[in-house]
Amino acid sequence: MAAQIVAPKENIVKKLAFLLAVVSLFAVLAMAADAGMATTVQGYVTDSACAAHGNKMCSEKSHVMNDNPMVLVSDADASILTLKSPGKLGNHMGKHVEVKGVVNPAEKTIEVKNFKILK
Repeated sequence: MAAQIVAPKENIVKKLAFLLAVVSLFAVLAMAADAGMATTVQGYVTDSACAAHGNKMCSEKSHVMNDNPMVLVSDADASILTLKSPGKLGNHMGKHVEVKGVVNPAEKTIEVKNFKILK
């Protein structure tokens, strides 16, 4: 009789373990999908040194050549995101732009997919 009582408990534990594995898989997939989604950020393109000093409209391209990476100063919260793969965005330093790309909040970067100049 004891064997009959143990078997249903083992089945319940197996079912719970399977359910936990399925839920965990969906959670991981949801986070991975969210991490790779492009978002749109409006702000000014400048270099990191000028942005750190509050000069978000600096258009001096020589600053970028002095090891100051290009950044986007967000309109929403004045956060500074380093531009990854800026491409032709470098020709628009000091300009107000809208950048579509993938933001990595931990690294404070945005990988530029495309952009447009705002007025």
